[in-house]
Amino acid sequence: MEASKASIRESVKTEIELQVVVEKILWRDEWTGQTIASCKGEDIPDYVQSPLFPGSCVIIGTFPHLASGQILKIRGTWKCDEKKRWHFKVNEYIETAPSSEEALIEYLSSGLFRGVGVKTARAIVEAFGMDTLDIIKNNPTKLTRIKGISEAKAMKIYKSYQKAEHLEELMLALKPFHIPTSKIIKISNVYGGKKALEKIKDNPYALCDDIEGIGFKVADSIARAYNKKPNDDFRIRAGIIHTLNEKAMEGHVYLPFDTAVTETQKTLQGGEILGKVEKNDIIRVIFDMNNAKELVIEKDNSVYLPIYYASEVSASRKIRMLLSKRPRIFKYDMEECIAELEEKNRIKYAPKQKEAIRSIKDTNMLIITGGPGTGKTTIIKGIIDIYKKNFPGSKIALAAPTGRAAKRMEEATGLEAKTIHRLLEYRPTSEGKIMCMRNEHNPIDANLIIIDESSMVDILLFATFLKAVTPDTMLVMVGDIDQLPSVGAGCVLKDLIESGKIPVVRLNEIFRQEDTSRIVINADKINKGITDLEYGDDFVFIEEEEENIPEVVKKCFNDEFKRIRNIYEVQVLTPFKRKTASGVEQLNKLLQEHTNPKDPKKPEIYCRSAFRRYDKIIQCKNNYEKEVFNGDIGIIKSIDTKEGTVLIEMDNQEEVVFFKDELDELQLAYAVTIHKSQGSEYDVVIIPVSMQHKIMLQKNLIYTSITRARKKVILIGNKKALRYAITNDKVSKRFSKLKDRI
Repeated sequence: MEASKASIRESVKTEIELQVVVEKILWRDEWTGQTIASCKGEDIPDYVQSPLFPGSCVIIGTFPHLASGQILKIRGTWKCDEKKRWHFKVNEYIETAPSSEEALIEYLSSGLFRGVGVKTARAIVEAFGMDTLDIIKNNPTKLTRIKGISEAKAMKIYKSYQKAEHLEELMLALKPFHIPTSKIIKISNVYGGKKALEKIKDNPYALCDDIEGIGFKVADSIARAYNKKPNDDFRIRAGIIHTLNEKAMEGHVYLPFDTAVTETQKTLQGGEILGKVEKNDIIRVIFDMNNAKELVIEKDNSVYLPIYYASEVSASRKIRMLLSKRPRIFKYDMEECIAELEEKNRIKYAPKQKEAIRSIKDTNMLIITGGPGTGKTTIIKGIIDIYKKNFPGSKIALAAPTGRAAKRMEEATGLEAKTIHRLLEYRPTSEGKIMCMRNEHNPIDANLIIIDESSMVDILLFATFLKAVTPDTMLVMVGDIDQLPSVGAGCVLKDLIESGKIPVVRLNEIFRQEDTSRIVINADKINKGITDLEYGDDFVFIEEEEENIPEVVKKCFNDEFKRIRNIYEVQVLTPFKRKTASGVEQLNKLLQEHTNPKDPKKPEIYCRSAFRRYDKIIQCKNNYEKEVFNGDIGIIKSIDTKEGTVLIEMDNQEEVVFFKDELDELQLAYAVTIHKSQGSEYDVVIIPVSMQHKIMLQKNLIYTSITRARKKVILIGNKKALRYAITNDKVSKRFSKLKDRI
């Protein structure tokens, strides 16, 4: 019987309850638990039923686990989309026990119970009938009466049931805090399903220490739900650690004591729990943490997280060891070696280039810094050739912070080059931790190590690297001190140079020829604060109103991509990640819709944003198991929506599979931040320059962005913003004491 329009309108408004049996999972996001499923039930109105499946409806909701055969009591409302398709939006639900033996067999074989297929499920139900679930829960050893079920298998079935029960309880408790399903499963595994909720109620802030990806804000929301006080010691401790970690992400290795207290107070009073937190309470907890070795407070009242303190101290100690060792004695006269190379390669080294090459005979550690076009690559090749000539059979290791920078080194020298992470042989352990196979006990097997793009190296990576360097190894660090500092904590290259203890060769002469690109010329001008830039085919400025910048970026991207036909070699770089129309997130949406639009025939998978086949992506965190690292770029080659997997070809041609709950490690990469682009080069770089970005407009930011381009720079916006950036040489001070420790 057809329902009246009035009754349909009423059912859409009214929250109702239904009992349904899950028929099929149509789509599921394991990361969020969001699920679309088809279900059967007795009270499903005719107008919402599928013509192909009478008596069935579609439900949409969040479920920690769901499988065919499960019986649910669901509460929610009917919804109709723009294509006139009906579904039931589930607001609340509870699982109910199967009401028939056939339903019980379907439930047991649904995949929720490890090792139970249809055949085993039928045998269990035939033996125990409708008492089956009670047997599994309270007397699982009885299952061994059934052929093929050992005691071990019976316990697996019991644990699966118990795990599902505890997980359901945990999911319901944590659901309001928008914690992804995968994280809730991890919480259950780490704390033990039965004890998890109890531990969280006792100290929600333990989640910050124990579960990667759960930070202070989420823990604070949970704490508020359990009526924790604003000055709870656990809360203050978590606030201190969160503040120091946040400041480390801004580049600070430590904070002065008063700054640490003030910033922590801001964190706590800006949290989810209302109420003032006195500075004296924070000071007391800081000293307690220092006594418990959870913090390090130095005599000058610098406050460190232990890992940053240990890194700074160990790095400075190893540098002193390298500098104290006498370098190897070269077999041949250095001037003769240089002259021989000049004749062989038909080049003439500039005085500074000769100085750099000559320096390797007098020290075990050398820094070479200079901008594009100053001959850094020529020097690296010269050092390698002379070292090989003087020490035949010696081992040389080349490395850089990113894959693209390592690839450039390899192409320039003809020798193998690796990322620093690969050189150190980072490996995940079975406990989910990360260890370096190369360390003080198993050092890097090399007599000479050359690190390029050294300005990108942060204190944690630098300290880990130095542990794997023997004291008699020669270390040459090459970089551009005028670029942005590392994304991570510290200003390693700057500190090494300013320490005054390490020999430094500064390359400040550009080898300008008729074919010298305007990119190199303008990079030098920007570095000197000169705003009168040279424009032409390889360096373009498009004057445009603020509101039109995104559309012009899109047009330029499209034109350059059509010309080059290589998605890796056209890159949009922008100062901001969010907040503005020409920030990374908005530009990525715009460029994706234009370059790789939605297509019903093209599979798509969602995690924070839609990912489609052929999308350009960037890795946003180090994944040691897959050996892909922060900043690596790739292309999605295929998506399997049934299995929830994505196959990505990285730009080194290696293929990597990501599962659905790992996609939060990826972002679209048609546009990336200038910080993320460090260590990479592209044929064409497109840069929006806007006063909307005023807070980010600094000389080193513009300098870094244009020096990412090999062949062409396109700036879009207004020249006032560009001039402002070039003349703004204020660099935010980073709290670091590496130079003082050397």
